[in-house]
Amino acid sequence: MRTTHARAARGLVPAAAVALAAATLMSGPAGAVDRTCAAADNRPTVRFLDTDSGVPNRMAGGGCSLNDLLDDEQAWENRGSFVHHVQTVAEELVGKGLLTIAERNALVRAAAHSEVGDSAGYTTILDGTPESFAKWAYAGRGGFNRNADGTVTSRVGATGGFGTLWYTGAQYADFSMRLQFRDDAPGTTRGNSGVQVRFPALSAPVPGCPTTFNGAEQNNLSWIAVNCGHEIQINDSPEVGNNDPRKTGSVYGFKDNNLAQARPTEKGVWNDLEIRVVGQHYTVIRNGVVINEYENVPGVPLQGRPLDPLSDARGLVGHVGLQAHGSAPDVVSFRNVRVRDLGEDAEEGTWFDEAAAALDAYQASGDLPAHVLASLRERLVRAQAAAESGSEVRAIGFLGQYLARVQNQVKDATVRAPLLAQGLQLSQILQEMDEAEGF
Repeated sequence: MRTTHARAARGLVPAAAVALAAATLMSGPAGAVDRTCAAADNRPTVRFLDTDSGVPNRMAGGGCSLNDLLDDEQAWENRGSFVHHVQTVAEELVGKGLLTIAERNALVRAAAHSEVGDSAGYTTILDGTPESFAKWAYAGRGGFNRNADGTVTSRVGATGGFGTLWYTGAQYADFSMRLQFRDDAPGTTRGNSGVQVRFPALSAPVPGCPTTFNGAEQNNLSWIAVNCGHEIQINDSPEVGNNDPRKTGSVYGFKDNNLAQARPTEKGVWNDLEIRVVGQHYTVIRNGVVINEYENVPGVPLQGRPLDPLSDARGLVGHVGLQAHGSAPDVVSFRNVRVRDLGEDAEEGTWFDEAAAALDAYQASGDLPAHVLASLRERLVRAQAAAESGSEVRAIGFLGQYLARVQNQVKDATVRAPLLAQGLQLSQILQEMDEAEGF
């Protein structure tokens, strides 16, 4: 009997996580509220990866928002440890008057139902340090400056034209990329920039990826990112005159946003941008709101540029980068760039699968009599069924009976000890989940 990942997210904990869970659950981060943040997560509600708690996000001191303090993006060892972290921090926030009891309860319930701990977290690829910046390279005209506060800001070249600051450390297939951007254009103008995704390396010419603009050679390697990748546009300029009509969130030239769809903000405001790419489906999320979705199908030309490669040139893996556009107003800053792998995790069984396999092994070795095996399996199956139905209380009860049978019926101490240890650890985790549900 195998529990799927979708079901596991409801309350079953993968076996690899269980070994660390007991110690983790007993220790929460001390003073988690008393931290400082260089770049606050300003999304409107508190989110745990793809789960929206519905609790309004707000600043909590030290330049940190509730989203920052609850920290769903790191690689938690298991979901139980994340739930316990949320409980600990939420209690501190209630004590400081930053959360109501109802909001605390909602946060813990959302954490218990989220994928945090069961799926990959985010990896920061541009954190403001020189060491992080050194892992990026630049192609084309213009460039980016790293500022004293760790942000990076685009600059225009002496002869115009654009370029791409691209991350050399990895290529990505299915992923979520999150960053913050700010329009720093001078005067009353608005800046134009973008995020390039899934393109080949820009260090040398690439066969099949021309450096052209509508067929005209540009002699600029950054055009590879345009013609064999997608640009997610950043542009909140008014819809007047010669301003680029493709606004923020456009999948440039393939599915474009108007200004209302872009949900613009004033200049000088940090915006949270998430780009999710799964297969050939692109989702753009600005400040917690989906502003565009696009399915890249074959045979589609880039609008207005029929002589450049069709949509077929956009592959399933590639680099990511930040664009410096080609005119004087195009000054845009970026910070806190991170990526989360959305590829399907290697399948991992739940503790119940591991326990059943252990019983099978003891049967094969002759270490457990048939009647004892049957007795243990019967309680184990009932515990699993209860957990899968969402009843942690009944699952804990059946596990208690299973453990009692292990204690009383398994005579070999070398067999009894590991079975007891596994069962006690899982029971503790399920108890934590049940407490979260009971808030």
